Amino acid sequence: VVSTSVFARAITGKRDEDFLAERATVLKKAVRMWADVCVAVGPLCEPGALVARDDPSAKEVEQCVTDCIGVRSPFTVRKRAYAMAAFKRWVELAEDFNADSFAVATVIGYVNFLKASKASGYTASSFMSALRFARHVLGFQVDQLLTSRRLAGISEQMLADKDVYNPPPPLSVEQVLRLHDLLRSSELHPYDRASVARILVALYGRCRHSDLQFIKRIEVDCADTTGFVTIWTGHHKVGKAAKQKSLLLPILVPAESVDGQPWLLSALKAIEAAGMNLSGDMDGPLLKAAASSTSAALRSRGVTSAELSTMLRAFLGLPAKCEG
Repeated sequence: VVSTSVFARAITGKRDEDFLAERATVLKKAVRMWADVCVAVGPLCEPGALVARDDPSAKEVEQCVTDCIGVRSPFTVRKRAYAMAAFKRWVELAEDFNADSFAVATVIGYVNFLKASKASGYTASSFMSALRFARHVLGFQVDQLLTSRRLAGISEQMLADKDVYNPPPPLSVEQVLRLHDLLRSSELHPYDRASVARILVALYGRCRHSDLQFIKRIEVDCADTTGFVTIWTGHHKVGKAAKQKSLLLPILVPAESVDGQPWLLSALKAIEAAGMNLSGDMDGPLLKAAASSTSAALRSRGVTSAELSTMLRAFLGLPAKCEG
């Protein structure tokens, strides 16, 4: 019954955009945030120099920022933009934000403010990363900030004072065997079985969640417990350079399992039974999100890492949120 299925409690109302559309939305917002900063600082950066020289439209400034960004991840661009925007808001509490805001004394005052206000240990480090991004991507003339030992030292002190990272433990063999039992179960809702299959594929393929969010194609070369499946993914963190971005990354998923039983073909069939088409050029996720908590129809977007984590904890009988 759908209403009592695990996925019904895990799938959220996140905006339904496919992988490429979401990246475009994130990039557009991040570019606008960086464009605002560039316009404010003027000749201090390359896009700002364009403003001072040619008085371009907002769209032209954003295009200049986009050109400078190149092939960098939209999510990285957004992360750096958020850190810079926080600095901009702090400056604007006392004065206008402009090129003078990047004076060493002002920036040191900001990171000291972060330290005194007990901000997260990563806040100053994130801001320093934003400064490096601004320098090397957008041409900000802030070398004096990147070479400041005071700024680096305060950032290091805040990182050292943060809470100890206590991640959840890795899955045990017993827990993996439990997932295999669930994959073989006929009592599970088809979408729950597909979710278990998605988790196992990521586990045996030793890949990131994002590696399975935009798959080009799947090649099957296995029988029972021998052979493997090759998943060709087009968006991966290995590809940072422009040349690497154009290469597909092969993810090999072995048919051999920890319990010695056939599983891989069953996993693929479970995903297909949930409504996914795994043949031909997929250009999409291994598993799309269910349409709602009361429907197993599929959305355009892929199931998120947080949603799969919620389902994994439910499948294994773990607390809703692990300590750490």
